[in-house]
Amino acid sequence: ATALDGSGAAVNDKGEPAMKPFWEMIDRDVNACLAATDWCRANYEYFRGGGFSSHFRCAAEMPVTLLRVNKAKQLLAFTEESVSEVAALVGYSDAKTLIDNFKRHTGQTPACFRKQVRASEGCP
Repeated sequence: ATALDGSGAAVNDKGEPAMKPFWEMIDRDVNACLAATDWCRANYEYFRGGGFSSHFRCAAEMPVTLLRVNKAKQLLAFTEESVSEVAALVGYSDAKTLIDNFKRHTGQTPACFRKQVRASEGCP
C-alpha cells in the first residue's frame, strides 16, 4: 500500500507544500500528487504476483522537514521539553523555524498540538 500524499505535492491555503490527511485533499491536490508519483512495475522476485511500486518525486527538503515535524510531534506529546528545546533536538537553530514548518505541515502550532494531544489523553 502507498500513501497518496507521499510526494508532498498537495498545498495548503497559502499555496505552500503540505502533507494532508486524505479527507482534506481536494481534486487539485489528488491530481498534483498523482502527477508527482511514478508507478513502476514491481520486481516479480520481491512482489509475487506482480503489482506496482510507487516512487515519489518531491522537493529535496520535504523528507527532512517531515522527519523533523514527526519527531517534534513525538517529543511534544511524550516529553516536557519546551518548544525551543524541541526545535534544537530536531535540528533547528531556533524555535520560529520549527513553529513555521510545524504549522505549515500540520495546520497548528506546536503548543496547540501539545495541548490537543494532552487533552485527548486526559492529561493536564
